[in-house]
Amino acid sequence: MAYALRTSLAAVASVIVLGSILQGCTGSAREQGAVGTSGVAADGITVGTLSGVVSVENNTGAPLVDLQVTINPVGGATAYTKAVSRLDTGERREIQLGEFRGRNGASFNRMFVVPRNVVVTAADLSGKKHEVTVRWE
Repeated sequence: MAYALRTSLAAVASVIVLGSILQGCTGSAREQGAVGTSGVAADGITVGTLSGVVSVENNTGAPLVDLQVTINPVGGATAYTKAVSRLDTGERREIQLGEFRGRNGASFNRMFVVPRNVVVTAADLSGKKHEVTVRWE
């Protein structure tokens, strides 16, 4: 009797664990421009990631100034930012993850930080503001 009870409890526990794992793997609502594949947002700024690099490309038709590229971690602890002074039309800039800094000056490290998204804010020469948020995948 005890053996049958243990095996049935083990089977139920296995089903619950398997269900939890599968639910975590299902697709969820995606933000525009998945970072893993790169995407162009409505503002014309393309953001992507490749093996330790965040790339930003200007497709707006005008030079962008005062770019702020921010990696927001899961849990919202410390945002890691990198300032770029200017990005000309059609220019693509690749930023190493180690160049991003937190408020305390610590560099971004994937061993300790799980990124949630990348936010790029900038202005063109006429003063028009641009902002793109892309989910990290």
